[in-house]
Amino acid sequence: MIRSLLPGLLALASLGAFAPVPHAAGACPGTSIYCRGTTEVVPGDQGSRNCPYDDNTGSYGGGAFDQTQGTNRIDFRFLDVQLAAADTFWFEGPVPGDSVKCRALLDINARACSGDHASVRATLALAPGYTQTYALFAPSPAECRNGSAAYNQLIALRVGEKFVMTLELRSFEAAGGDGFIATALHFDQLPPGVSVRSCHGFRQDGPVAAVRNSWGAIKAIYRR
Repeated sequence: MIRSLLPGLLALASLGAFAPVPHAAGACPGTSIYCRGTTEVVPGDQGSRNCPYDDNTGSYGGGAFDQTQGTNRIDFRFLDVQLAAADTFWFEGPVPGDSVKCRALLDINARACSGDHASVRATLALAPGYTQTYALFAPSPAECRNGSAAYNQLIALRVGEKFVMTLELRSFEAAGGDGFIATALHFDQLPPGVSVRSCHGFRQDGPVAAVRNSWGAIKAIYRR
C-alpha cells in the first residue's frame, strides 16, 4: 500500500447511493486510479497504484483502497490524482422483504498545506438531489490545516434489495500544494439480526454503536 505523502492540496470526494439496481453476481467493477494522463483499472477488492516521482516537477502521488473494509485514500504532491470506486450493497436478514432503516456514515480525514493556496472538499450524495459538501481550506502562504467530518444519510430499503454506492477521491494541482484525503464507510442503527453485505466483500453485522474512526485508526489500516 502507498505510504503517506506530504500533506494537502485540493481534493474532491463524493459518495453516492442511488435507487436499487439488479446485482450481477461476479461482476464487481474494478477501481480506477488516474494520474499522469493515464487511468489504470485495479481489479479486486483491494489494491493500490503509485504515481512515480517526477524529477522535473517534484510531483508524485497514488491511491489505495480496501473495499472489504470500506476504506479509500489518495496522496498527492503537485499532481492530479483520482480514485473512482463503486460497489453494490444489500441487507441480509431473517425475513426476506422486511423493511430496513439504517444510516450510512462516511468518515473523512484530510490535511491541506500550501505554498500558494489549497483546499479539500468532500461531497456525500446518497439519493438523487441530496448532497452534503465538506470543505477544508489552507490559508496562503505556506500554512497547513487538518480537517475531519462524518457525514450520514438515512437508507430505507428491504432485505435483499440492492443499492449502488460510488466514491470518487480527486486532487487538483496547485502551486506548492500537496496532501491527502482518506474516507471510511460504515453503517449505524442496523436492526438486530440484519447485516450489510457488498459485492466487494464488505460485511457489517448489526446493531453496532456509532463510533467515528480516528485518523490514527485509519492510518493503521494503510500500515497493514
